[in-house]
Amino acid sequence: MSTPHASYGRPAWVGRVISCSLRACCCLVAVFAIVAFTASSATARPLCPVCMAPDKVTASGPGLAGTVAVTDASVLSNLGISTFFVPGMSAKSITAPATANSGYEVTRFYNLGSGGTDSWASYWTQGFDHFRYLPGTATQEGALFYEGSAPGDSEHMVSAIGLSSYVGKWFQTTPQQDAAMRQLLASAKGLPATSVTPITQQPAPASVPVSPPQAGARSQPVTIERLLPLLAAISAILLLGILAFGASVLRWRLRWRLRLRMQRR
Repeated sequence: MSTPHASYGRPAWVGRVISCSLRACCCLVAVFAIVAFTASSATARPLCPVCMAPDKVTASGPGLAGTVAVTDASVLSNLGISTFFVPGMSAKSITAPATANSGYEVTRFYNLGSGGTDSWASYWTQGFDHFRYLPGTATQEGALFYEGSAPGDSEHMVSAIGLSSYVGKWFQTTPQQDAAMRQLLASAKGLPATSVTPITQQPAPASVPVSPPQAGARSQPVTIERLLPLLAAISAILLLGILAFGASVLRWRLRWRLRLRMQRR
């Protein structure tokens, strides 16, 4: 006597597993397609857009004809946050100098290629941050006063990477900072740029993900386009895993059906 088919039918969970596997495959393919399309058409978005040399610096003060913009990459290479106001690094704080209201006003700009309503657009149109520089004298060291974010929409980034701890304070300049500022002011005045030894990059804090600088090249930010191959590899591995699991379930289903037929005989 053959056993009723209902007692040896396929368990309900098998169908649910197969259905979920197929849906997961479809969703994974759709998500990867969306990411690939977005990465190929969208502007790059670095995780830390200001952890590199600025694209432009403006300076105004004694000996300068108004506000002068400097875009020479060789001059700007030592004016990033790895030299001026390093997040998480201690600096020698000092009292306000007697000539605190004089000196040079400096603003750093970053061109991130953003558009539309992206808040990063102001980093180029209005600047990222600005500070005051007082050159040293025969009896006094140079000084820096960090004024904080520019008038645009950079206050949140200044706070996020830890620069807000410097706002409103005076600091004694280091020899490297003095050298970088002398080179900037020489370029702003149209004088031959002085030779400045490249400054050793300080390690960035753990909260600021940056790519290590390469010799002779500007640090490259981490963008979605650079992460795309990794996302593709992860997606492919997940997809193969899901397909392998689905194949195992289907094979088990075929064996179950074969068993049913043999028992009916």
